[in-house]
Amino acid sequence: MRVAFYGRVSTDDAQDPSLSIPRQLGKCDEALAPTGEKVSLTFWDVESGRKTLDERGNGKRDWTAEVDVPRLGGLPEMLASTKAGEIDAVIVESIDRLSRMTVDGTRIERELEERDVALFAADEPLNSSATAILTRRVKQGVAEWYVRDLIERSRAGMEESVRQGWHTGGPALTATCWRGPPPPNTTNRAEGAGINRAT
Repeated sequence: MRVAFYGRVSTDDAQDPSLSIPRQLGKCDEALAPTGEKVSLTFWDVESGRKTLDERGNGKRDWTAEVDVPRLGGLPEMLASTKAGEIDAVIVESIDRLSRMTVDGTRIERELEERDVALFAADEPLNSSATAILTRRVKQGVAEWYVRDLIERSRAGMEESVRQGWHTGGPALTATCWRGPPPPNTTNRAEGAGINRAT
């Protein structure tokens, strides 16, 4: 079989692609080993899994020289290769590597199914049983919940910071700012951020 690996790292400041992508590929080859199959094509991206499908594959930086896994392209190129009949199966380390948005993940899964291309995840059973599908759907829901929950809590933290008189950007257009006491967050203080307190 012509098995394609697809890997993704959300942002290079949160994870090191040169470590994460090879690790993901290793997990996929490990999961395939009992079947006698091995990854023969490699696609990967360094970008958010929340991007819409038409925005995917356009990371901010070219990591190909630093990641020890050949890159035939990203998600768009992988999907084009499946459409051209060049791939029999796709494997990801975990289904959330494909997308953090359930609707996009299931859309890709359906596209592949219509092209008779299997989609496997290394941390799931390598079959399409009812239990495997249920497990995948639960994991997709959890992945989307996780990122939305993180966004909500981050926003709540920023709102509380503003309520306390701190702001993380430049001065508000209508605010008179003065250099007040240092912020309570020592990391921000060390970086010189948040030193203006709106009055």
